[in-house]
Amino acid sequence: MYNKVKKILPILIVALLLAMVRSSSDNKFPSNDEVQHFLDWYWDRPLAAQGHPPSTLNALEASLEPEACKRCHPSQFADWEKSRHARAMGPGVYGQILDMTEDEYQNCLDCHAPLKEQADTLAKTRFYGGIKPLGGASPTQVSTPVSEHLHKKGLICSTCHLRGYQWFGPPRRPDLPPLTSESRLPHNGWNSHKAFEDSRFCAACHQFPANGYAINGKLLENTYNEWKESPQAETGQTCQSCHMPNRRHLWRGIHDPKAVRSGVDIQVSPVKITDGFVSTQLSMTNTATGHYFPTYVTPKIVMQAYQENKQGKLLENTLQQTIIERHLSLDLSTEYFDTRLAPGQTAILNYQAPLKPQTTTLVLIIKVEPDAFYTRLYQTLLEEDFTDKGTTLILQALAESTASNFTLYQKRHLVFPGASPLESPNGARLI
Repeated sequence: MYNKVKKILPILIVALLLAMVRSSSDNKFPSNDEVQHFLDWYWDRPLAAQGHPPSTLNALEASLEPEACKRCHPSQFADWEKSRHARAMGPGVYGQILDMTEDEYQNCLDCHAPLKEQADTLAKTRFYGGIKPLGGASPTQVSTPVSEHLHKKGLICSTCHLRGYQWFGPPRRPDLPPLTSESRLPHNGWNSHKAFEDSRFCAACHQFPANGYAINGKLLENTYNEWKESPQAETGQTCQSCHMPNRRHLWRGIHDPKAVRSGVDIQVSPVKITDGFVSTQLSMTNTATGHYFPTYVTPKIVMQAYQENKQGKLLENTLQQTIIERHLSLDLSTEYFDTRLAPGQTAILNYQAPLKPQTTTLVLIIKVEPDAFYTRLYQTLLEEDFTDKGTTLILQALAESTASNFTLYQKRHLVFPGASPLESPNGARLI
């Protein structure tokens, strides 16, 4: 019933409030480290308001809207617009926030819509039901001109590049011509800092602190620490190396089939038929993700093998599978299992089963469910008659979470003497 669901959401949120990062971790770097000192200031959340724009800036330069940045940075905008960062305030998050108090949802905003101006537009939208009152009054006054729905745009350009109307970014590319003293760049250029090329920049939202929320002795969000222990960290390969190649604002990860395939090695042993049994081995190694595969608690990977008849129907009692996931209860209190792959680790599905008389094909498949945890959560909220303000958005979020599933690899072996395996067009290549 509804009351049961209302108990689930606060537990989820409280757990996240306890775990949310206030600084990146931890003891590998000295306290006087320049990058860490900068990041402690830069990601001190909740972020302060930008304030009134300087009079030297025109309206385009003063805008916090990503569409304003598009004027001079079209390629970055095009990448961002298609990224998960642009959807950080999607229907799943927003649908839950609509039924929270401001105190409850602020910690969600710290990573999903961090600007103070976004918190203000969210408060105004919730307070007035999305209608601006006469005179432009609002629960908290916004001094900077922004759209009424800036919060819905998620992680925007200003989130990572603007503090107090001072722009920040990575050092200028060495292959670009030097600036002259007469150069007048839009918004007076930017302050460069090497922190933008450091993995700790990403840790602000992808690593819980050492004393953050943990289950079974493991932090709920531990991606940065996983990277620190990886071979990629040892060789100087940063988060940005894979997720922002050539400084592109892509942030491709578990939702992107190509990105996932580039991080794993899939192998299949020859199919054997012996004494009425069919057998093979399907393996997948975490070769290049630079962290656990998958990282965090939301995705699930399913490795399967099963027999089909000539009509393409899965034959009963032939399915065998291996699940790769950190599987938690919806209230984040219990870890049922954690079969994720550390860097270099391999998951193996050893298939052996009686060969059915109707069998014509042995199917090997690896499926990815990027939003598996959220799918379970949304289904539960809806099944338990969650009927408050966010219901329509939760329905949309459920549809989006299931639509994100994809097949990483598929191979079909014809099971008769001399048959050759058939690889699906969208299957991963064998490495």
